[in-house]
Amino acid sequence: MIYLLDGGDWWLNGWLGVSDLGTVTGGEAVLAAPHFDGRLVCELVYANLERRWRARTRTEGRHPSDENWRWQQMPTLSEGNPSPEVSLEKLLVRTAGDTWANAVPTASGLFDGGGRKANVDLAHRFGTGVAFVELKWASNHPVYAAFEILGYAMAWAQARIRAAEMGYVTDGTLRPALATDATRWCVLAPASFYAGWDAEQLARFAASLDHGVNRFFAERLKVDARFRFLKLPDGIDPMAPKPADVHAIAASLATNV
Repeated sequence: MIYLLDGGDWWLNGWLGVSDLGTVTGGEAVLAAPHFDGRLVCELVYANLERRWRARTRTEGRHPSDENWRWQQMPTLSEGNPSPEVSLEKLLVRTAGDTWANAVPTASGLFDGGGRKANVDLAHRFGTGVAFVELKWASNHPVYAAFEILGYAMAWAQARIRAAEMGYVTDGTLRPALATDATRWCVLAPASFYAGWDAEQLARFAASLDHGVNRFFAERLKVDARFRFLKLPDGIDPMAPKPADVHAIAASLATNV
């Protein structure tokens, strides 16, 4: 289960009939559900995060980690790391400017039970907005990736709404990754990652999530928000991305409004 969706089995199973979101069968069931509603999904994910926050053990002066929603580049690649996704993420930010950040923690110390890794792979400032990216190469599948970035989007919304309570405001200033009135929530992957999935169903699913995220953020936060499935530049090598690839990705994130 995706960490930020822990506790959501009841609606995934009861409403969408999905017992395991990580399987292709589970992803296909979501796409085939005629009653899927992106706006309702946003409400369900957010309500579950709120439930977990309220259930958290209260200790005076205890806040979530100071690392949450930081803006920092983490380019060091562990020796022998075989993951093309991690390699691409780390190597991209080595050649990117300070408008990029990576491995942005979202939920460290947020809930009881320890903090599993829940980091946004990439973040990019475009104008006055910020795009947050779930980067994929060959792992999982498009629907799973969409729910991962949706979890981050709802965690961001919760962090903005409860910024002072969670300790994300210093001298009246929000942490940089939270200080924007325009956000993009994107799955970024090679064309092959989407191959074999029904393009019409994926487009309908993406449109529903886009509408849901947009309305949720507008109504709750007066923030512009969008969801997108995006493709990496053709021919990109995850073990050796070029500066031109960084520029192409940045342009894609900024123009897909």
